[in-house]
Amino acid sequence: MTFPRLAFINVVRNKQVYLAYFLSSVFSVSVFFIYALFAFHPAFTTEIIGGYVSVGMHFAEAIIYVFSFLFVLYSMSSFLKSRKKEFGIFAINGMSDKQLRNLIFLENMLMGSAAIISGICIGLLFAKLLLLISEYALGMSNELPFYWPWEAILLTSISFGVLFLIISFFTTSFVRGSQLIDLFTGNSKPKRAPKASPALSILSVFLLGGGYAIALLVQEAMVFFAMIPVTIIVIIGTYFFYTQLSVYILHSIRKQKKIYRHKVNIIIVSNLIYRLRDNAQILFMVTVVLTITFSAIGTIVGIRTMLLESTKITQQGIDIVLFIGFFIGVVFFISSASLLYFRLYTDMKEDKREYEMLAKLGITEKELSTIITTKLGVLFFIPLFVATIHGFISLIAMQNMFSYSLMKESMSVIGMFIALQIIYFIIIRFQYLTKIKSML
Repeated sequence: MTFPRLAFINVVRNKQVYLAYFLSSVFSVSVFFIYALFAFHPAFTTEIIGGYVSVGMHFAEAIIYVFSFLFVLYSMSSFLKSRKKEFGIFAINGMSDKQLRNLIFLENMLMGSAAIISGICIGLLFAKLLLLISEYALGMSNELPFYWPWEAILLTSISFGVLFLIISFFTTSFVRGSQLIDLFTGNSKPKRAPKASPALSILSVFLLGGGYAIALLVQEAMVFFAMIPVTIIVIIGTYFFYTQLSVYILHSIRKQKKIYRHKVNIIIVSNLIYRLRDNAQILFMVTVVLTITFSAIGTIVGIRTMLLESTKITQQGIDIVLFIGFFIGVVFFISSASLLYFRLYTDMKEDKREYEMLAKLGITEKELSTIITTKLGVLFFIPLFVATIHGFISLIAMQNMFSYSLMKESMSVIGMFIALQIIYFIIIRFQYLTKIKSML
């Protein structure tokens, strides 16, 4: 049997395992293609509306592409980690390290090619509907007709062909130098108890507090100069918040015996200590993505209102800018939801083993539901809470720069996204509880 055929059979036979990664890839391709569909639309490249809009949309598309690269790379790395035991079986049956890397490379390119084709087809399928909705939202009359987007198809195919090729080379390093026992045991090896550095925990507080203080104190033009250093300081502080401070706080709660030993808190707190360590990167990424969403959309909506009140710029031109920002914000918000779903999906088998052990120890169904709800709540709402604070501070800084209140319109938009996140949590919680209970 040839390697290409083995890779194809492996993908087809394990389609359930590949589904989450494939859907993440298709989503990224579809979003990029739909945005390219608008960017190359004749209505946005003529002087009727302004060629500057097309330039702005292509710039925004570059942002989406960079994020797609990181999003797909994370999805792929999580996907490969969940397959360690499968790779161990291949290795124990005589497959060499080089052959295993070739198999992973071919599988990833096969999945990538299928994702590109599927993503473009989905984009074409909904193109007419999206153009009509956008036409209505922007107040344009028959100015966004359907056209054959060959430029968008070509750009998407080449861009994501290169993206999947680069990621395929990256992911082959996953098994390079791995010991057979490490592959075969997968995620079942005992985990060391997470420890937090008091110094880095304090540094996290100082970085976040310092970043917030600078953002709140600077005024007018100084906001622009402070923007990049403050962003870097807050990002580093957020990373240490998840990797150090949160674990330090939980260890402190552990020392409070009255709280720690109350009902199932002993299980919840111990579980959270390990979960926060394991999920620090995903929580950090989701927080950054949500912060970008809240800050970008909130600022653009506020600026739109300010411009309409203080200038004679045409509302259509302003609405197009709003459309660009809103589109990116929605993409990032959906991406954060996808990251959370993907994490839950890849942890499902490990969670099943953990909950089976708890059930054998006598945990009731109600107590199990409490433990699972707490775990999901941390995953969904801690990033949302931190991102809301980041976004709120960012909006205050922006209104200091423009000397105009952005809060009323901006907070209503942020409130809408918070409501969507709560609804998403309720749906996922129901599905997750149903799935776990059916496995026990």
